[in-house]
Amino acid sequence: MQIAPASRLRRGALAATAWGLGWALVLGLDGHVELSHLALLLALAAVIASLWLGTAAALLLGLATVLIFAWALVPPRGSFSIDLRPHALLLATMLALCWITT
Repeated sequence: MQIAPASRLRRGALAATAWGLGWALVLGLDGHVELSHLALLLALAAVIASLWLGTAAALLLGLATVLIFAWALVPPRGSFSIDLRPHALLLATMLALCWITT
């Protein structure tokens, strides 16, 4: 079934809005709540955005989100080095949730 370009654009805008709101919440709450709660907010954004995205796009955005989250928020910040096993488990769980719900 072919999706009309206007419908595709609307679906993309809704998905981008879900991701934008998710990231805005995460960045706004950074330093105020635990890292695991921030990860849950992004997993929720992934689930909501996947309602409007195709499978490939949702999987790639989920992976990109986990990588950006690891770089920007997981200590030590600014690297992909992960100091603690719980943080590694958190990232793996976050990625699995993003991919399972797609």
